[in-house]
Amino acid sequence: MITYILTVPVYVVVFVATISMVLSSDHHTERGLHYTGPAPVSAVGYILTVTKDSSSVRYIGLPVAAAGLTSWFSTNNGGHTKRAVVVGFIILVGNLGSAIGGQVYRSNGAMNGYVRHATCAVVMVCSVFMALTMKWLLPRKNKRRSQLLLEEYEQDACGSHLRDNYLAS
Repeated sequence: MITYILTVPVYVVVFVATISMVLSSDHHTERGLHYTGPAPVSAVGYILTVTKDSSSVRYIGLPVAAAGLTSWFSTNNGGHTKRAVVVGFIILVGNLGSAIGGQVYRSNGAMNGYVRHATCAVVMVCSVFMALTMKWLLPRKNKRRSQLLLEEYEQDACGSHLRDNYLAS
C-alpha cells in the first residue's frame, strides 16, 4: 500500500509541470524551447537516479525525470485528418517503447538500474538535439515556402491549408 502512495507525488509533479508548460507554450506561441528546456531537466533526473545510491535522492530524481517528458508532435500538421493520423502514428511509435522497455527494464535483472536509467538519459539528450535541429530547419522551410507561387505551394504543401507555417518559434 505504501508503494502506491509514494507514486502520488511523482504524478502530481508531472501534472503540474505539464500544465505549466502547455499554458506557457500557448501564451508565448513557442514550442521549441518549451520542449528543449524540460528535456535536459529530465536527463538530469535520470542521471540523479544513476549516480546516487541514496534512496531519497533517487526518489527525488524520478519526478524530475518524468517532469521533462513533453511533446511537440501535433502542432505542425495542418488539417484535422492529417493531425489525427500523425497523433495516431506517434501513439503507435510510443507504444513500441513498451517492447523496448521490456528489454531494457527486465525483471530478471539482466541489466542493472544504472544502465536502464542511463539509457533514458541518453535518449533525452538526443531528443534535445533533434528538437533544436527542428527549431533550426522549420523556419528555413517556412521561408522557402513563403517564396513559392500558389501552384508550387499547393504541390509542396500536400493538402495543407493555404499558407500554413510550421510552428518552430
